Amino acid sequence: MNFLDFRRIAISLAALLLVCFAIAASPEGGYHLLKKYDLGAAPGGKEYWDYITFDPPSRRLYISHNTEVKVVEADTGKIVGSIGDLKRVHGIALVSHLGKGFISDGGADEAVVFDFGTDAPDKFSVVETIKTEFGARDAALDPRTQRIFIDTADFGPTPEPTTEQPHPQPTPVSGTFRLLVYGR
Repeated sequence: MNFLDFRRIAISLAALLLVCFAIAASPEGGYHLLKKYDLGAAPGGKEYWDYITFDPPSRRLYISHNTEVKVVEADTGKIVGSIGDLKRVHGIALVSHLGKGFISDGGADEAVVFDFGTDAPDKFSVVETIKTEFGARDAALDPRTQRIFIDTADFGPTPEPTTEQPHPQPTPVSGTFRLLVYGR
């Protein structure tokens, strides 16, 4: 073995050793729990939650929680308000520059339009309700056209309650999934 071969082997081993040290010394990567915010009980005592929507300009979370949408400061977990008196909240869509939000209320077969931050930053008021269809769930909004997109389907009969399932929900009928588009 000549000197150049020995030098290549030594450099390769040194590089391999450095890589091993780098891997061993690197902190654990990936996502991990940073904080846990307690949000309290839902109105009426029945627990149900669905979607979370984040508003980047205000750094607030809009969280569907049974018959209300809780508004939470993302960085502190402080509950700053709610939109209540709903039936069964699902999706939430926001248009920050207009100060408007849209909630699909599947229990009332409605989309609820609410105002946020135009009167006061922590005041949320319902300004309009739009009749939708049974089972309407998720909501998305096109900020340019202000069209609201909500999905639903046809549903079969509600099963009889059982001990295991005291509040059964009807199941969607295969092949009936559709998108509802609302606009002015």
